[in-house]
Amino acid sequence: MADEGQQDPVKSAKFRATDTLTDWDSALSDALAAVEGLRRDSDIVPALDAGLAPNNEAVVAEQAQLRNEVEDLRAELTVAQQGLARAQAENAQLTGQTATLRRMLQRTETDLPLQATRKLLESLLPALDHLESLTTFMLADEALSPQNREAVEMLEGEWRRALARMQIEPLEAVGQPFDPNLHQMIAQHYADGVAQGMVLRQVHRGYTLQGKLVRSAAVVVRGPKPPTS
Repeated sequence: MADEGQQDPVKSAKFRATDTLTDWDSALSDALAAVEGLRRDSDIVPALDAGLAPNNEAVVAEQAQLRNEVEDLRAELTVAQQGLARAQAENAQLTGQTATLRRMLQRTETDLPLQATRKLLESLLPALDHLESLTTFMLADEALSPQNREAVEMLEGEWRRALARMQIEPLEAVGQPFDPNLHQMIAQHYADGVAQGMVLRQVHRGYTLQGKLVRSAAVVVRGPKPPTS
């Protein structure tokens, strides 16, 4: 990004071109005014001295020539102004296209690592499901020795920290109200003491990556009480 103290060279060139054309237009207007003044002065020459008529005709002819030259220059100036306007329009279009390309590149630089991480996570999800099931099963075993329990807890903590470093967050669904944006209901069961619509159990965990859902949690939801026979 250019320093605030530095001027944009393209804008500076525009201003210089515009100023130049404006100066030319002013100069041509002054030339036309001068020609008009000469013409008015020549109109009184015959009245002052009829003997200067031939010279007066030469002055009038020269004025006409000057007028034609000024008009030609004015036409060239008009063409130049039109060319400048086209160049400015093309430059504005190029500036817009450049800004669009810059935004696309920035999005690409941001999205590519995210897409790579998402693909990696999706390929690891089955292994994560098995690992979580195994650690949950082992920690639920009352016969597990304290040393083995500590080792399993360390393993569970390691893989959770590894996910956190990649900005991958597991969803906690059990005990939460069913949310179709986060959960996939695969069954409904009735349970006393649990409000209807609450998640009773999750079959597999859901995950988010940088706050965006990668996989919904497959859950069992508390349903209505079955009718009594």
